[in-house]
Amino acid sequence: MEKTFQKLRQVNKSLKKCSKELQNIRQLPFYNLFKQETQRKSDEESLNATIQELLAKRAALLEKLKQKIVNAQHTINKQAA
Repeated sequence: MEKTFQKLRQVNKSLKKCSKELQNIRQLPFYNLFKQETQRKSDEESLNATIQELLAKRAALLEKLKQKIVNAQHTINKQAA
């Protein structure tokens, strides 16, 4: 279960980094200064795709963790009976 928690923490950390990067892309004047609006959109799309992948991975990890908890509860209940 600890490995799943560690993976979940890492995914959350990556999500936070991507969100910050996306916010920076939207705020930085760099793209306007160098007439690179197309690049900004491309960068945003790339980060949004990464965020979606990370969200899917987080959902899968949470489901896996939930299943492990249910299995542990069943084991405890069997031992108590």
